[in-house]
Amino acid sequence: MKIKKIIRNLLSVRIPSMLYRRHIYQYFRFNLQKVIDNITSIKTYWYFGKIIIKIEAHRPGILIGARGKTIKSLEEVLSRNLKKKVEIIPEECPVWLDLWIRKKLK
Repeated sequence: MKIKKIIRNLLSVRIPSMLYRRHIYQYFRFNLQKVIDNITSIKTYWYFGKIIIKIEAHRPGILIGARGKTIKSLEEVLSRNLKKKVEIIPEECPVWLDLWIRKKLK
């Protein structure tokens, strides 16, 4: 599994994310306002004909939703609007994670 991630990182090309950000913020503005506050960064990559969007959030559980419904519906909406295959990878913000680990160790 780690080899696949390394190869994906080597072969993926970073692309400008302004268009994708606009669609993501519009989706959350109409559906879930509280998710917008949790998003810290959005990075987009092109990888063999599909767009990979990495969304960093303080609390990725809110972004994922119950049983992954929020992420799946966002992928469907983006794929329909942009007419490209879209994969969304939610990640936890490293600053938030670092603060949580420090608090846990005290």
